[in-house]
Amino acid sequence: MGVAAGATRLVVNADDFGAFDRVSAGILEAARAGVVTATGVMANGEALERWLPALLAETSVDVGIHLNATFGRPLTPSLRGRLRAY
Repeated sequence: MGVAAGATRLVVNADDFGAFDRVSAGILEAARAGVVTATGVMANGEALERWLPALLAETSVDVGIHLNATFGRPLTPSLRGRLRAY
């Protein structure tokens, strides 16, 4: 069912999917309860590989990318060793 023309739609975005197991589990739980409608994936998150299949199976959630330049391991080899991980 689509959204009617002119209807107000509330988007609840949960950030940092994939950062940690508990964050990812909580986002999925909230999405399944109908609270969260979108999430931003942290591509270099330590838990992303474990939780990505479950997120892809959850078709009610819009997925975007969380741009991250300061936390965790750089994904680009040329930046490794040049950026400090926090």
